[in-house]
Amino acid sequence: MEILSLKDSVEKDTFFRKLPNLAEQLPRQIVVKEAAAPALTALLKMGSLLSAEEFRVEVLPTIIKLFASNDRAVRVSLLQHIDQYRESLSAQAVDEQVYPHVATGFSNTSAFLRELALKSMLVLAPKVRLFIFMLSNLPLLFLFEK
Repeated sequence: MEILSLKDSVEKDTFFRKLPNLAEQLPRQIVVKEAAAPALTALLKMGSLLSAEEFRVEVLPTIIKLFASNDRAVRVSLLQHIDQYRESLSAQAVDEQVYPHVATGFSNTSAFLRELALKSMLVLAPKVRLFIFMLSNLPLLFLFEK
């Protein structure tokens, strides 16, 4: 990826055209498991060059699907880079597709992943319906406190 930034537009175009064929030649284990987290970083770098609407259409669906991954490296990468795509996440996508997977991180055996899941709630909580419902009804909870 570092070398790619030194290439001209023709060389970059050639690289990206050949990339799908190269991926087919690699063992599935490497493509799916070991390349997923670095590929996410590359995807976000390339996505930063797109307009907000293009990012939402072209990149965000893949990011949302990756939240279902059980690969710890992918989940760490998703949570570490959440600030890069936070604005593109709709409340519905967070509520239905992202938060349920992030919530599993609260009980993960990895302390680092638990910490990242908790920190990500600063971004995700305002988009989760249950959280909004609890905040809007907070005054009612104090009425029944006696």
